[in-house]
Amino acid sequence: YFNYFSPQFLLTQGDWQNPRHSAPYTGVLLIPSVVFLIIGIFKYLSGSKKTSLSRFFLFWLFLAPIPAALTRDEIQATRIMNFSLPLCYFAALGLVSTLNYLKKNNPFYLFVQIFIFIFYLISFTNYADLYFNHMVKKSPQEWLFGYKEAIDYVVQNKKDHQVYFTPFYGQPYIYYLFYTKYPPQKYQAQAELISQSIDTGSVYKIDDIIFDTPDIKFIQLQSSRVLAIYPYDETVRQAADLSKLIPISPINFSSTFYGYKNP
Repeated sequence: YFNYFSPQFLLTQGDWQNPRHSAPYTGVLLIPSVVFLIIGIFKYLSGSKKTSLSRFFLFWLFLAPIPAALTRDEIQATRIMNFSLPLCYFAALGLVSTLNYLKKNNPFYLFVQIFIFIFYLISFTNYADLYFNHMVKKSPQEWLFGYKEAIDYVVQNKKDHQVYFTPFYGQPYIYYLFYTKYPPQKYQAQAELISQSIDTGSVYKIDDIIFDTPDIKFIQLQSSRVLAIYPYDETVRQAADLSKLIPISPINFSSTFYGYKNP
């Protein structure tokens, strides 16, 4: 519960357990919004006149994280979307209170307004840069980057090969069906969905493609023609020699998928 009020979530890290849910190296709020959020809550608590609207949003603020806190994840930004409204309310309250105070007591009020505007502009520009230019590069596997490249590689090289495709990043059969424009009637005739698995279920095999992660050293010893697609994490776990594998979806001096082809 308290993770959602932590500086890590609001200011520095965002959703650290699920990197795809927030921009890297920053929290879920802009830096000036965090400042005005603190001012807004302090203004409410220290003020003598407490409106029913402010009481409602304060109640909402402390109630909102409860549903997300009851789930299995220690932090989950997508389950806390209703938290954004009271945060915005108190940040706005803090901003308005600050401007009203400075308007009465500061001869440089116009320059303060310009400073706050520039502060927000710089903060937003930084956030946009992190979101659009750094998010996928920092954690490409969280965004399932490389599935199209991996499927294309399989289609181009699978002839006369037994194909193994890693299920490490989720349900690869869905991406295979989509990117190959697999005929629905043909798939439905052979589909054997394992419904006990999480999310959308899993499929073990389509045609000559097995969705499994075999031991690299084992298939290297096979005389039969084998084509295997591995995730980067699995190559590390199996201590594979990357010089013998093909980087299929390179990014950040690495690759989310690697291919091995046994001629």
